[in-house]
Amino acid sequence: MTTAELPHPTAEATPAPRSMADAPLPAYESHSSISMYRGCPLRYGFRYVERRPGEVSPGQFAFGSAVHKAFEAFGLARIRARAEGTPEPGPEVLQTALDAKLARSGLTLDEVEDARRRAVPVLSRFLALEAATAAEPVAVELGFGVNVALPAAGSAEAGAVRFVGYVDRVDRSTDGSTEIVDYKTGRARSQADVDADTQLTAYAFGCARGGLRDPASGETLPPASRLGIYFAESGALAWTTRTDEQLAAFETGLVETVGRIHAREFEARPAPWRCRWCEYRRECPRSARRPDGDRARRPAQPAAPPATNEIGGMRWMTCSTTSRTSSTRRHPRASCSSRARASSMTTRTTPMASAAPAGAAAGGAPAGAKTSAPAARPTATATTSSRARQRRCIGE
Repeated sequence: MTTAELPHPTAEATPAPRSMADAPLPAYESHSSISMYRGCPLRYGFRYVERRPGEVSPGQFAFGSAVHKAFEAFGLARIRARAEGTPEPGPEVLQTALDAKLARSGLTLDEVEDARRRAVPVLSRFLALEAATAAEPVAVELGFGVNVALPAAGSAEAGAVRFVGYVDRVDRSTDGSTEIVDYKTGRARSQADVDADTQLTAYAFGCARGGLRDPASGETLPPASRLGIYFAESGALAWTTRTDEQLAAFETGLVETVGRIHAREFEARPAPWRCRWCEYRRECPRSARRPDGDRARRPAQPAAPPATNEIGGMRWMTCSTTSRTSSTRRHPRASCSSRARASSMTTRTTPMASAAPAGAAAGGAPAGAKTSAPAARPTATATTSSRARQRRCIGE
């Protein structure tokens, strides 16, 4: 067969980009998707309707994912050991799972080593917790799905939405009740925060609606008697409960949010603290954290002149240098209190030669001036707090 006789490959049509105005909506919702919508509906539209990939830094969630995977591997090994009557797993199970996850995380070798060192006390505290736990492990990463009825809206008939999720850990207490534990690698939170945590409420809701089943027996687990968050880096475990009234309120809010999604209300809610970690901040037209900052939306402002102080008949320009090598220039109208707060700042004052009084000799006093009481010169270095106490603010 000659080259001319070879069949030409069929050109695949490039799929048209999806639009949140008419693209199919998700078939199910989760706590993550509902939380994203409530934070910024436009971000939800990008992720779950248009299915844009977004931009996530390599290794952005590497440490948390690796710790979760280590806990999951240990939990599975412990459940298997108890079912087979073999010895309990040891720390090597945790370390092996952690290392394997970090190796695929996209971190550099130095970052991987830093993460491994950071994980040493985390894994140690987890082992101590496991040794002191009397509850029987039932499952890890246990999924659930329950149907939630939706009322009729406009011309649309009443329907239902599938609410799904995955629970980090499910235990059976000594009294036979269900205990749910969620792992967190961020900072520890207060008891009030745990009591109001919506993710725990979502898990309690799924369990109360019969969504959790024992993988070994297939039996539906009873409603959770208590729910906890284990803060891996501090080793603290905070417990809470949910009432029937709280679960009913959660369902009401879920139905309301899904109704807005089905109405395709995808407005943006830009805010610096929200857009900072958004994976669509570079492509979103409403982002508060665009690569060029706010300069693209604001007219250029003239640069402010450097702050100057009149001391001893000379003008002195003040520049401040922090211990982290970042420099800032003080505005002449800066308040005393704001200067005093920067106690870690080292201030260096240098004379401006062009501002010396006429007739003054270099390093000396002006001609005809009395030399018996020379004007006091500022010290070469002084902390901002002491300087704020010794000299009045300029421009106030």
